[in-house]
Amino acid sequence: MDRDVTGDANNDFQLQLALRKWCNLYPSHEFRCFVKENELVAVCQRHDSQHFPHLQRDAYMIRSLIVEFFDEIVCGKFANGAIVKYVFDCYVDQHEKVWIVDFNVWGRRTDTLLYTWDELEAMDSDMPEMRIVETDKQVRSDPLASYRAPIDAVHLASLTGGDPKAFEALMKLCEPLNNDSDNEVIEEI
Repeated sequence: MDRDVTGDANNDFQLQLALRKWCNLYPSHEFRCFVKENELVAVCQRHDSQHFPHLQRDAYMIRSLIVEFFDEIVCGKFANGAIVKYVFDCYVDQHEKVWIVDFNVWGRRTDTLLYTWDELEAMDSDMPEMRIVETDKQVRSDPLASYRAPIDAVHLASLTGGDPKAFEALMKLCEPLNNDSDNEVIEEI
């Protein structure tokens, strides 16, 4: 149950489940697009934690494909034109076809990636600005990286079937042996 700011239950809110076909997407072909007052004002690569050298060469073509797609398919049609500020993610495939991946709210809860909200609010242009990570020095750290476990730990955990006690015992086996008492513990396991 959703609650509004005052804590009262919002009975008008209706949950919907949206299912999407699973596709393996190349991260370098995903883009985030920002729409303000039904105008596409900015586009950037979706994965700012990576540098894709080919994007510099292809940026103009990609922007043109996205602008054409927005003008013909999205503009005025998303939410029947009732929502004039929003963000959408799209994918440009190898055949230069653009696909919608997701729609997001225009607001601080949506990651602006290579922009700031102040920059986006100030934008007003005929041709949307496009930003990409142009060098390895511009790569941004992945904000979710601190929530991940090292891949080795993930593999080790899978060997124990998810049992925390078995994982702990396995980790004890990996500790360096310093004295004879450690050897006795290992022999008991």
